Amino acid sequence: MDVALITLVLPSANNRAKDLGSINIAKTLPQSLGPVIAALVMSAFHSYTLLFIIGGDRSACIASSFFPNSSKPSAPGECLLRLDI
Repeated sequence: MDVALITLVLPSANNRAKDLGSINIAKTLPQSLGPVIAALVMSAFHSYTLLFIIGGDRSACIASSFFPNSSKPSAPGECLLRLDI
C-alpha cells in the first residue's frame, strides 16, 4: 500500500523507477546497518544501556531534521545528547 501511495506523489512519471529505487534503499539500508552497528557497540562496550542511548540520540537527531527551523547537525556526532527542538 505504501508503494502505491508513493507513486501518486512522485514528481515525474519519467523517473519513477529511479525514485522507487532510492526509496527502497532508504527503507532497507537502516534495517541492514542497524544490526551491524549494534554488534559493534555490544562488542566494544558490552552495554545495552549505551546501545539504547545511541539509538535514541540518532532517532532524535533524525526527527529534529524534519522540523522547519531546527538546527541540523553537520557532523555525525554533533547532535549527541543535545536537542534543539
